[in-house]
Amino acid sequence: MADKLSLPRLLLTRPTPGSDRFLAALNARGLPIADAVVSPAMEVVNISDVVELPPDAAAIFTSRHAVRRARAAPGTRAYCVGEATADEAQRNGFLPITEGGTADDLLDLLLRDRPTTPLVYCHGRHVRREILDPLRQAGIRVTGCVVYDQPACEPTVAARALLAGKETVLLPLFSPRTAEIVTDWVADAEAPIQPITLSKAVALAWKTASKVAAEPTMAAMVDAVAASYPS
Repeated sequence: MADKLSLPRLLLTRPTPGSDRFLAALNARGLPIADAVVSPAMEVVNISDVVELPPDAAAIFTSRHAVRRARAAPGTRAYCVGEATADEAQRNGFLPITEGGTADDLLDLLLRDRPTTPLVYCHGRHVRREILDPLRQAGIRVTGCVVYDQPACEPTVAARALLAGKETVLLPLFSPRTAEIVTDWVADAEAPIQPITLSKAVALAWKTASKVAAEPTMAAMVDAVAASYPS
């Protein structure tokens, strides 16, 4: 393994709890980390009261934030993007149903299942993949509910210093909106940037070349970061 001076630096841009979880996963992997700067690209702001689902409805969730803004009878079905969202739904009393880690996977699942009960889709203000219209066009009853916003943040002083340095910066990117925001941060960066994206959708939002994780999971992102370390 290279010495500490030659190790890449990490710029973590998820909201702080998510960045902390990812950093813990990297540490559990035993990766040497010379410097890790947490500078969230956006914050999560609740913009509605907790949504109470009707007793005959099922939920749709594309993020853990949305799960926390919904309430329903224990065992209510919840169609979820990815295992992390499904785990959060289960912790909050829902019966999670998931397949794959992208909104396209979720839409395919719903179109195959064609649930006959009403659906309530709780989501953020900024959504990359529109799923309401395709579901409605397929004759599936669904209501959308914006429960949080994701305003952009400026890079922290520490992040600016990292980007102005000479050492390589590994940049894991977990969402299309984050990729779009951080693109502006790195426009004038002096440091060499190695972006690592969660999925093809995130890679498209980044617009320039990136390493795409093998699957849209935290474990795959850890693998991708590990593979980017100098040997």
